[in-house]
Amino acid sequence: METKYKPFKRLLPFMGLLLLWVTGNGQETTQHPDTLLLTISRSVAMARAGNKNIQRAHLQQQMADDNTGIEKNRQLPDVDLHASYARITNLLEYHGSLSNTETIKAIPDMYELSGNLKMPLYAGKRIKTGIDIAMEQAAVSRLKSAAVGNDIHIKTIATYLGIYHLQSLQAVIIERIAEYEQRLKEVQALKRNGAVTRNEILRAELQLSNMQLSLISNRKNIEIAMQELKTLLNVHERTQLTLDTAQLSNMPLLQQSYEACLTLAYQKDEMQIARKEEKLAQLQRKQIQGGYYPTVALFGSWAYNYPNYRLFPPSPYLYRLGMIGIDASFSISDLYKNKKRMALASKKVADKALETALIQDEITNQVHKEYVQLQEIKERIPVTEAAITQATENYRIVKTKYLNQLALITDITDADNALLSARFANITEKINAQMKYFQLLYVTGMLTPAAPQPTNSPEQP
Repeated sequence: METKYKPFKRLLPFMGLLLLWVTGNGQETTQHPDTLLLTISRSVAMARAGNKNIQRAHLQQQMADDNTGIEKNRQLPDVDLHASYARITNLLEYHGSLSNTETIKAIPDMYELSGNLKMPLYAGKRIKTGIDIAMEQAAVSRLKSAAVGNDIHIKTIATYLGIYHLQSLQAVIIERIAEYEQRLKEVQALKRNGAVTRNEILRAELQLSNMQLSLISNRKNIEIAMQELKTLLNVHERTQLTLDTAQLSNMPLLQQSYEACLTLAYQKDEMQIARKEEKLAQLQRKQIQGGYYPTVALFGSWAYNYPNYRLFPPSPYLYRLGMIGIDASFSISDLYKNKKRMALASKKVADKALETALIQDEITNQVHKEYVQLQEIKERIPVTEAAITQATENYRIVKTKYLNQLALITDITDADNALLSARFANITEKINAQMKYFQLLYVTGMLTPAAPQPTNSPEQP
């Protein structure tokens, strides 16, 4: 019997390893997805490195650079090489009528090998202007790529701070739910002693239910915002994100004056793009203007031909012929057709100039708005902190009175709502101040990957 099962005993170690491998793979599939601990600076770095919009902007920038190379190639000569073989019939010559013909024997095989070269010498500066246009378009593409990066930068910060805001509110909501549950127990105890009515228990239960509904809604909002952040960072949707908000414990103090912010804003990407596009319109008008000038090119050609049909009768010999010269052309029709084109091009130049002025006005308004609103929020924060102190003390007094049956359930509900509103307002103002700081950096063009982090401010909410 031992010899009968001996082969199976040899396979036992391998079966054991196979079982461990299968079990290990099964455990891997049930493990939790990866978790990322994100600071606000790491979030921005990941978004700038992996966001699809930024990748597309970089690709469009490369395409614009390639187009510049294509335009530069127009300065190079055009070189053609041509080869052909043909077999021809005899020549049938008609003398006076279709019936009076004479057949002339032809050499049936024809060969040709030729080359042509044409190099532009002058084209009314249209080629050079085309290169300048392509270079300006590449510069605009680079600026737009940088602008897309800044847009994703501020959007990532806004989403990150939005999640931070919701999580801060959630902590307060959870705390208040615990407070409401304790109050409900106290009201129920008073009801058992006959000190309160059933109506007060219902009010306490309703307040607890409303806060629980707020918690559910807040959690779902956090989930939605987390998915938006994952999309911005281009990470898998099953990845768990955890925010490390330690670096947000301080809010920034604005260092630049309003005039300095405005000066910086006039140099940001949007303004540079507007000025470049205004220059592009001028170059395009210059290119159209080139239609009023002739085109001059150097040309050359050579050819090997068989037979020699340049002579008659044709001779059955291979011959070579080359030529070189200058070709000049001038479009008479452009003298009257270009008038409409030039008028349209001039209007486009004026339109771009007005667009630049409008963008400058818009930037001025944005800087003024963000600067004033940041100052306003900084002034509101101490007020909200004082409101929390006042609401907390008011709630303590009303709660003591209620437990001593000196106040109604509506009084403690109003006091609690006032405290909750004060805490929510304080959290909102502090996070809004951080967001306004980054928005001011954005509108002034100072929002870069190495943008300064918030410092020197009140404590974290």
